[in-house]
Amino acid sequence: MNCPEEVAKSYVRFNEQHLARFNSGCGGFDRLLMKMGRHRWLLRIADCYAALFRRHSILRQRLVLCLALLECRPEFDQALQCRRPIGRLRASVELVSALAVQAGVAAAAVTLLGPIDVASRLFYFGTGAQSKEEAAVR
Repeated sequence: MNCPEEVAKSYVRFNEQHLARFNSGCGGFDRLLMKMGRHRWLLRIADCYAALFRRHSILRQRLVLCLALLECRPEFDQALQCRRPIGRLRASVELVSALAVQAGVAAAAVTLLGPIDVASRLFYFGTGAQSKEEAAVR
């Protein structure tokens, strides 16, 4: 399997589908998540919220595809696979600090995006047909 070529073809096919879905009427909340995805810190909040409550959003699909593309590049693959050994104490401190940061991001995401998501589900701020997951929720 020639990874970069197949992933590139998959990316082109996905991008065409994504543009068609995005232009034909994805919900207003999906549009908001995609606009937030253009900024580094807002992306982290939008991704956290989407991971918790909107697993099949366009933003999550694009981030998964981006990670797949990065994994196929040798320099990124080595960075993901190789980690220098560290002691148990340092690993525990890094884990606890990462959990604290993620909990803060999750709290910020729910506080900022939760009311907007609820309002968009109640009043449907969209411009076209609903996605299958949105139709099932309603």
